Amino acid sequence: MLTYRNLTNGKTYAVNTAGSVDRFVQNADGTQTVYLSGHNGYVYFNTDATGPRVIQYTGRLVVTTDASGQNTLSVVSQSGQSVNVCAALA
Repeated sequence: MLTYRNLTNGKTYAVNTAGSVDRFVQNADGTQTVYLSGHNGYVYFNTDATGPRVIQYTGRLVVTTDASGQNTLSVVSQSGQSVNVCAALA
């Protein structure tokens, strides 16, 4: 079970997770393509191209990151369910 909690208002959002599989591919230009499947909580920071947010994905997510793997450059594709955790906890 994965539980997110808003410490300000006490709301929670829980996900019954069944695991995940991640694969990282190094691209010729130094970036990485990351393939995520299953249950994944993905945190986007203000330095990411998509802006800050937390999304809980169930299904498949493919993103491109910079060479360090710390900054998301783009969301290539997503299938399955996605929940904006910040909105769910507001």
